[in-house]
Amino acid sequence: MSQLKICFPADGELVSRSRCTSCADGALIVNVEGKAAPGSTVTLGNESAAAAADGSFRIPFRTKSVFNDETVTAGSESARLRFVCDFDARKRYNFFIDDNVFFLTELVRKRHRSIFDSFYLDFLRSLHRKYGFKVTLNTFFHNAHDPENFTTAELDTRYKAEFEDNADWLRLAFHAYSEFPDNPYGAAYPEKLPEHHRLVTSEIRRYAGEKTLIEPVLMHFYAIADDASRKYIADAGMSCFTQPESYWRDGEQKLGRRMTAKYNYRFSQLELQLLFMVNLFPEKELLAKLEAAYAEPGRDFILCGTHEQYSYPFYSNYIPEHFRRCEAVVKSLAEHGYECVYFTETLLK
Repeated sequence: MSQLKICFPADGELVSRSRCTSCADGALIVNVEGKAAPGSTVTLGNESAAAAADGSFRIPFRTKSVFNDETVTAGSESARLRFVCDFDARKRYNFFIDDNVFFLTELVRKRHRSIFDSFYLDFLRSLHRKYGFKVTLNTFFHNAHDPENFTTAELDTRYKAEFEDNADWLRLAFHAYSEFPDNPYGAAYPEKLPEHHRLVTSEIRRYAGEKTLIEPVLMHFYAIADDASRKYIADAGMSCFTQPESYWRDGEQKLGRRMTAKYNYRFSQLELQLLFMVNLFPEKELLAKLEAAYAEPGRDFILCGTHEQYSYPFYSNYIPEHFRRCEAVVKSLAEHGYECVYFTETLLK
């Protein structure tokens, strides 16, 4: 059994800039850590180190590459070292809102003159003006809660120019055909994803414009069971893929520590950890989760989100303080120096 083991970075792990030493020429030095036979010489490129009495070693690896694929050797043993580097020095967060279709229904039924006559979009604009907030609204084609079965086909193009005028901070993305059935692309009909993606994205282009369209970072219920469908959406531009908490817990048990992002080489997607959904926790707990994240080494980026329906008083599970929770989260992130960005356009670019 091989004694050579790489502990950091794990295979595919995203190494943030704050966990590296920066060089004047733009290179980063990553301290590669692992275990080998005690006293053995461990080599990585032009660098080598002797494994300590407990077998631990650390080797500085200098890189200018986002994608790194190297070999570590110790005597006759070898191990593959693959990881990705985040060269961006900024602290960043990405905020998305799932299950959007109520505001689109409202635009049609109330015949608003402006998209910001919607109280929901007006609130999101207030966050943008106060905190530099940017948001992705993951949208449906069909409103499963509407007795008249609204679809976005009822929207005309009257709001298209206004959507595009605000596309620097307000973006729309595919989420699913409709809210139900649960887990559509993980269990119900995963093979339908390409068809539904084409429908929803073509609709967004039609009523909100090309500039407004962005690929999502999260699937409805997370999963895609069909490999061909996952490859399709990766090829369509979904470069980030959020995995559920259970996925990261399993990884943590194997590694003995938590990762926040790793690259999936099979699908060419950066897999992300979601910090929280705003609708699931009271404000005090949300802020506590953020404080814990700020204290984590290398936590240069944070992903969080919520759901549209909790903003609407007619919804059965309406949360009266939903907007207050959202603003508390966004305000905290801004006060701690996190810039709101779109991860699909900035991570690993």
